[in-house]
Amino acid sequence: MRQRKTRLSISTALVASTAIIAGLLAASSASATDRPEGALRQAADSIHDAGAVGVVLGLHDVRGSQEATSGVSNLTTEAPVQPDSRFRAGSLTKTFIATVILQLTEETDAQGRPLLGLDEPVVSVLPHLFPKDSVQLAAKKTITVRQLLQHTSGLDDAEGATQGLVPPPGSSPSQIKKFLATPPDTDRLIAGPLKGKLAFLPGSKDSRGRPNMLYSNTGYDIAGKLIEAVTGHSWSHEVSTRIIDKLGLHDTSIPDPGARRTLPGPHAQGYEVIPGMDRPLDVTDLDRRTWVGAGGQIASTTADIDAFYAALLTPGRLLGAQQIEEMQSTVPETAGEPGAGYGLGLEHVPLTCDAGKPANARGYWGHTGRVLGYQTLTGTTPDGRSVTLSINGVRPVRNADGTIDQDKSRQRFQNTVNAATKAIDQTLCGEQ
Repeated sequence: MRQRKTRLSISTALVASTAIIAGLLAASSASATDRPEGALRQAADSIHDAGAVGVVLGLHDVRGSQEATSGVSNLTTEAPVQPDSRFRAGSLTKTFIATVILQLTEETDAQGRPLLGLDEPVVSVLPHLFPKDSVQLAAKKTITVRQLLQHTSGLDDAEGATQGLVPPPGSSPSQIKKFLATPPDTDRLIAGPLKGKLAFLPGSKDSRGRPNMLYSNTGYDIAGKLIEAVTGHSWSHEVSTRIIDKLGLHDTSIPDPGARRTLPGPHAQGYEVIPGMDRPLDVTDLDRRTWVGAGGQIASTTADIDAFYAALLTPGRLLGAQQIEEMQSTVPETAGEPGAGYGLGLEHVPLTCDAGKPANARGYWGHTGRVLGYQTLTGTTPDGRSVTLSINGVRPVRNADGTIDQDKSRQRFQNTVNAATKAIDQTLCGEQ
């Protein structure tokens, strides 16, 4: 999950060339010689210097793969972060969810009827979703599947949902740890937005004629319920069988609600500066069910994430060309980078090196992720160049007496976000 005010920014543009992306996939074992290794390491170091605890930065293109790291995976042992470290990918999960939804729109039931339609009202699949005493019930019944995926439904996480994600103000350190270790009730998290006031009418436009958009984790929790209603299986089962297993993403996982909460395999500890704590809190296992629902639970590696987005943008691997085009039809992202747009679980961000390129070769496609302890950014250009980075927390700024300066620590977090965004741009625009 992530809050838009502290989000890493990320990308989107047009369907990439099948031949070029296929070349990317086929080159997974290619030699990484003659690569700009120094530049990649400098990019990772720049994010660490800005304040990150540890950084893993992966670059993948037709010549093969390369990773660079900077910083540590554990503040106690000071062990260096490893290139194959697992991390919580947060809202990158939304791209996986949108992919499954789009697959379902192309499938039919025993009577030959489509399982799901992008412009189908959600209430037609989940008739009891909105309570009868819900505010603006008639408007909510018009919310479509597309609007959930594109954040144009008007559902507002602030209507009760966010209180279930962060510790109550004034909590003591022990209360904070207990809160984070307690599994949340996803149904309760979405109940507030479902009953509360909409931020705007579904599918409406602002005073300048642009589609209204408000990033909504609730919308993707509902999308997960749509998958379950249509398939009869959990959304995690469908994502696993349709994407993770199909692509052989062996280092990607979705936590079992009854399993151990720690990250599988080698991983960096995730740290968060939380008011009331005298040191960064290790939240690797204090996970709020790692993390809540269909909006942000996946854990992965830079290599697996790049492989997923490369396959996603290759017609015929996960989606057909028409479905990819639907996914890449964007609305302006008012809270994102200038010129950024949001499609169906997929973002597009322009690059500083776009000048002179044709429209279908500009920018990059991907998503960002933000959960306690981890930040992730990924982007894939139309010519098949992919970059994914993960940060396992930001070092706090301390006052002279050793206490944490919350304001300066928040600024350091933003500085780290800015450095990460710049590093992605420079890496994708760098030597080809």
